[in-house]
Amino acid sequence: MRTVSCVETKGIEKQECLAYIKCQYKDTQLKCEYCVGKGLGCGPKISAKSWQSDYSTQLASKMRTPPIFTPQLPLARSKEEQLIPLEERYITPIRDGRSLFSFTQLQACRTDQGRLYACVFRRFGPSLSSPVIRFGCVLYSMSKRGDAKAFDISHLMYLDKFYTAMRRAIDQQSFIEVAYGSFIAVMYSLKQHRPFSEITNHAKAFRLSVHQLMTSMGIVNEETFLLECMWEKINWRLGSRLVVEAQSDTDVELCQLMDFAKPLALSDYSFSSWMPESLREIDVKFQFLRLIISLEMQHCLAAQRDPKINSIGVFERGYDKFRFESLEKDVVQSAQILSQPF
Repeated sequence: MRTVSCVETKGIEKQECLAYIKCQYKDTQLKCEYCVGKGLGCGPKISAKSWQSDYSTQLASKMRTPPIFTPQLPLARSKEEQLIPLEERYITPIRDGRSLFSFTQLQACRTDQGRLYACVFRRFGPSLSSPVIRFGCVLYSMSKRGDAKAFDISHLMYLDKFYTAMRRAIDQQSFIEVAYGSFIAVMYSLKQHRPFSEITNHAKAFRLSVHQLMTSMGIVNEETFLLECMWEKINWRLGSRLVVEAQSDTDVELCQLMDFAKPLALSDYSFSSWMPESLREIDVKFQFLRLIISLEMQHCLAAQRDPKINSIGVFERGYDKFRFESLEKDVVQSAQILSQPF
């Protein structure tokens, strides 16, 4: 049987694999062939059987030794992940579900304790580790609180940071960041009364990135439904701008809105107890938007034929901002009534 030479025996505790080196001898009193060939001294011989027995004993002893657990210290966040006081002030309302991702009305039928805004912080962490989402949320909150002045240093700094991070996310094809970032860009641009074409470009980027995301991942969960709600919010706010401010009075802009006014339809969400009902509410709201846009298109067409017709918009005379936003609840209630079995 193959054995281990005395030279190999010295390193047996450090490198047991040396036991498998071929080292043969014919007599325990003579030098082994390996040591003779290498010109090494040869001491007492250890048979393979004896070595295996000793090694098994050592291994069993190690296995019986209880593992030593060291206390896990909390991981220190890098400076890039830490929120400065200014960021904390603007992100806190979003983290508390009071802004941007709340969707309270669409979760009215929800019976569990979960909320859609939690998906954002589950994905990106409580400090929003993604620069796109963090800088975007700060930018939106600044605008909502009236702090996003045109020449304010903080506003301009975060505006530059946000678009720089967005370009990087696009280059890296990080579709989830592009989707969230595009949604935030739409909401921010509406608050800042940016040109209609700029807002619709952000909306196109949101829709495209969501479809790319679903193609690459194909996973349907609560965050998928959050994306559906974000798309509905984009369209409802654009519809509000159309009705209240009457800034979109060209055929091209109205056709663009009509193209947008369809649900993403990423899933039927049959796995959920509350999402299908909320999805029906979203569908009814889109139907209502398409009705408004159709009437507005007819009004614009009539105004082109007859200059005497007021070009402001057919709904501008009948609704102020408060009445239009309160109409959202009426549409949702109608959707709930229509979804009930007869």
